[in-house]
Formats: sequence, structure tokens, C-alpha cells
Amino acid sequence: MKIATWNVNSIRSRITHLQDWLAATQPDVVLLQELKCTADDFPMMAVQGAGYDATVLVFHHQQKSLIRCSKLNSELMPRL
Repeated sequence: MKIATWNVNSIRSRITHLQDWLAATQPDVVLLQELKCTADDFPMMAVQGAGYDATVLVFHHQQKSLIRCSKLNSELMPRL
């Protein structure tokens, strides 16, 4: 099992980098930090198109886009 983590520092501005990286490295589980987007703005379709299922975790509700993390599972892996 390959587990990877990445501090993306704004998922919306780096989604193409993420898609390229996922295709090149094919990790089973990915943990993303500092998404800097709301759960509603998370690019779920792009992540699913890359073959991953995503869960977005919200840690600070006071500020709209302060700290958000995400866990991506390869569609081939059972959900953790």
C-alpha cells in the first residue's frame, strides 16, 4: 500500500498538478492539507475522474477557507 501526503496550499489553483501527480505516482491513499476552499468548492469531479474517492474534513468553521484537509482513496482500495 502506498500512502502519500501533500500540502497543496490551495487545491483549486493546483488541481492540474494534483491530477498529473496522481497519474504518475498512483498512491492508494492520499492526505491533502491546506485545501483553502470550502467543502462545496472542493473539485470532487476532477478527483473522481482521476480514479479517487474523497472525504473533505473541516477543522475551523469560523473562517470560510482556513484549514481543510482531504483524504483520497483509490477506487481500488476499500474506504478507510
